[in-house]
Amino acid sequence: MPKGYWKKPVKKCESCSGQIASIYNHLRNNQILYNSYNYWIVVPINNFKKAVFKSSLNKNDTTVKKLASLLFYFRSFLIICGLFGIILMLNKRNYYSLIFASFLILLYFSLCIGTSPQMRNIEIRYFLHADILLLFPAAYLFSITYKKFQQKR
Repeated sequence: MPKGYWKKPVKKCESCSGQIASIYNHLRNNQILYNSYNYWIVVPINNFKKAVFKSSLNKNDTTVKKLASLLFYFRSFLIICGLFGIILMLNKRNYYSLIFASFLILLYFSLCIGTSPQMRNIEIRYFLHADILLLFPAAYLFSITYKKFQQKR
């Protein structure tokens, strides 16, 4: 390695983390004060759209990116089926389905609309638990659909 490649770590007294945090908080408070519609409506809707419909991969021309985008479309399909399954479960007026639905709704709500700095830049890995839990109501939807097709035959 070339000499001088590794620099000495920054000492705590020399770091500017506090200044950066105060500037960030000032900018965030100004965003809330002067552009609250964007902060409370536009950004959470875009976060939810990014969380459910991860479609930015299909713009690349490589085969791997196209296959990955197909997997994300399949994930989006399962999420939508899970949401419809929750609606069907709620029509049964089951107490457990209400708890299940409220957990998933609150999880997506906190991840998409959460105002803490670590939640404003969401990543798809944060939704792994909710996506797995949405497989249960999706399976319920598939089961009801399969039973209806069997009754028609």
